[in-house]
Amino acid sequence: MELKQAPMPNLDHFSSRDYTSFYEPSDDTYLLIDVLYTNLPLSLPESPPYLNILEIGPGSGSVITSLAQTLSLIPKLKNTRILFYALDINPAACLATQKTFFSPLNNCQDRFPYREVLQMDLSSL
Repeated sequence: MELKQAPMPNLDHFSSRDYTSFYEPSDDTYLLIDVLYTNLPLSLPESPPYLNILEIGPGSGSVITSLAQTLSLIPKLKNTRILFYALDINPAACLATQKTFFSPLNNCQDRFPYREVLQMDLSSL
């Protein structure tokens, strides 16, 4: 699979004021998205029955949403059941992640019915 550019989630549902409550995507966010996009297709097994994806500290939800968009482009995952989990201690970040992942502009809600955003810290696991 040759992909040209990592999908970047649409974040138009946020204003600059929203970013005072959770992490605003920055260079590190986009670097992680690019690294996952470039390396993920090479590291996946052939047609796995399921995948569990966990992001700790999703902030705006940019990384997990981009990851969902990337996974939807990989043909060998066509029949794979993919479950997404995002954990954050910040309730504003949990809400932001839900808004981003479920935004119709990002087209993830119908393709990935298995997703959970949980407000918690690692000590409550």
